[in-house]
This record gives sequence, C-alpha cells and structure tokens, in this order.
Amino acid sequence: MQELLEEALATLVPSAEEQATVGALCESLLARAREAAPDGVEPLLVGSVAKGTWLPGADIDLFLCFPEGADLAKEGLALARAILPEGEELYAQHPYLCGSVEGRNVDAVPCFGISDPAQPASAVDRTVFHSAWVRENLSDGQREDVRLAKRFLTVAGAYGAAAAVGGFSGYLVEVLIHRAGDFPAFLQGLAGWRSPVALGAVPGAPEAEITLPDPVDP
Repeated sequence: MQELLEEALATLVPSAEEQATVGALCESLLARAREAAPDGVEPLLVGSVAKGTWLPGADIDLFLCFPEGADLAKEGLALARAILPEGEELYAQHPYLCGSVEGRNVDAVPCFGISDPAQPASAVDRTVFHSAWVRENLSDGQREDVRLAKRFLTVAGAYGAAAAVGGFSGYLVEVLIHRAGDFPAFLQGLAGWRSPVALGAVPGAPEAEITLPDPVDP
C-alpha cells in the first residue's frame, strides 16, 4: 500500500516549477493589494496555497481584512476591483471577486479582521484563523496525507463543501488528518463511521450527520 500511496502522491504535489510560479504570483498579488489598501486594511493569503496543502492547479485565495464596521460591499469590493480589474463579481454573504491572473484563478475576498474567532462579524472571518491553525499544527508529512485524502474524496464524489457536492471542505480534511495522524488511519476511521457521527461535543449545535469541534474555538 505504501508504494501505491507514494505513486499517487507523486501526481498530487505541485512541481517545483509550479510552486515557484505560484509563490511569485502570490507575492505580486500581496504587493498589489498592499499598495492599493487604505490604512487599517491587511491583505492576507489564505486557503490551501497558504497552508501548503494545495493540489496542482489550485486557486489562490486573497483575503482583504477590513476593520469591523467597514462597508465590505462598497469598500471591500472597491479594493478587490483594484487587484482584479477584470474579476467577476460573485456573492456569498457579501460580494467578492473571482478572476484570472497569469492563467491562475484568484479570489479576492473582503472580510473583517476580527481578534476572536468565536465572534465573527461575517461568514468568512474565521478563515484566517483556520489557515493559521493548519500552518501551525500540520506536519509536512500530514500535508502530503491531506493531498491524498483530497484526491481520494474527489474520486468518491465527496470533496467540496459547495451545495452541489455537500462533501468535505478542505479545512475539514485537514482537521481530520490531524486527528487521525495520517491518511491510512483517516481511511480506517472513515470506514467505521455510521451516521450520526459525533467526533466531539459542540455545545448548542443542531443535530447533524457529522459533529466536529472546530479547533480554533475555545
């Protein structure tokens, strides 16, 4: 099995050339964002690229952290537009832009720069804490295991938190790999799941198919 996993992993780790290209592009986007950002706004790289768990061709997620009380629909979108002039406006709780830079998909997402992850002011504010938690807690080997798990779940049609899939988000995969220790242990645990799956207590949470405490919470 180890040989099979190594063969699979060889196709899932971005090449040195792609890593260098994406690294340079990230620095360029951050520089562009910092130059355009008003005082008090901090651009941050988040998502799988920032966490080192990305697969070849992954999108770049750039968050624009505004002080609480800012108008994200107006001020946030204006800054995003300065970074991605040709970006397409999409909408979650508030607008953000999705565009292409040097052939790579880039999302520019306004958010609030909160200090307490338990007190988000918008739906995406906790993402910054999630990225930091993964960087601080996953080993290099576990990042490789995350890539294997993402590919396994993709083939199974269960990767992606979008409504059309209703599957595992990238962050959920990262937390589960950290809990399990590695990819084989993750698979072994998954095989034993029977709904409802309680992986820890979440006070006040509604009934769900899977309950898992977020490690950035108290």
